[in-house]
Amino acid sequence: MQSTVIDQHLAISDPERFVVLSALAKRELESVSGLYPGFTHWYQTKVEPGLISGQRKILVRAVRGCLAGLAVLKIAEERKLCCLRVMPEFQGSGVGVRLFKDAFEELKTEHPLLSVADARLPIFDKVFDYFGFQIGGVYVDMYRANSKEYSFNGTLLLPASQ
Repeated sequence: MQSTVIDQHLAISDPERFVVLSALAKRELESVSGLYPGFTHWYQTKVEPGLISGQRKILVRAVRGCLAGLAVLKIAEERKLCCLRVMPEFQGSGVGVRLFKDAFEELKTEHPLLSVADARLPIFDKVFDYFGFQIGGVYVDMYRANSKEYSFNGTLLLPASQ
């Protein structure tokens, strides 16, 4: 079973479903906003408009009718897996690996660009090894003070101010 895709196509073909799924995704992803200051602003100014413009997609995976995980993808400029969240009750069940594989299919690459904060790196170590992801760069204080952000499968596009 594939993940459900929230994207431009869904917004056009089934606007009501798009609104419901988008709201669900936003609510669940807000739980990671504490890890990245500015997450809510990024989501509202980049992800939401990107879903309509075709530059972004959100994958939603359910198991037995329950939300199991989400992934935010960036299609424009770079093939990037921006955010992946597996609900606590589904961690260790393989949902994350399936979301990665669904993301590869949507992004048309098995080595998408992504980044992870140093504090979260141990959570992803095994899956990154499994897929053969390679560190592409290390960024100090990029999202949070006294924190390192590790990019995988390439380097990040940085704002002009950095």
